[in-house]
Amino acid sequence: MIAFVIANGTSRLGFNLRQLIGLGPIYGCNALYREYAPNYDLPNYLIAIDDGMIEEIRNSDFPKNRFIVPPLSERWEPKECNPNQPRSNAGMNAMIEAIRHGATTVIGLGFDFMLNDVGQSVSNVYDGTIN
Repeated sequence: MIAFVIANGTSRLGFNLRQLIGLGPIYGCNALYREYAPNYDLPNYLIAIDDGMIEEIRNSDFPKNRFIVPPLSERWEPKECNPNQPRSNAGMNAMIEAIRHGATTVIGLGFDFMLNDVGQSVSNVYDGTIN
């Protein structure tokens, strides 16, 4: 099964995510749900790991059965990968959830932290908004 994980780097701007409907489940991160209110046809699943974002989504009308909050222990990088255990990110947690749901191929959009461009690597579609 193919799944799509949509992060919020600015590289995804201009891509119509509705083109993905029917190709596989779409996992969104954090504030992505705001773009699809009030019908929430996307994302199929929404993942958040930061307390403020979790509270915002829980207080919204996004369908609760499609909102995934990973256990606290999974919101940090594993000690075997990094003994300092820095914070993970919603995109990586969304990939884990897609795999748990049976995805054998995961396609990501908007994972700009992987880019060499210093400005774009820290850009976010929701810069300047709460949470």
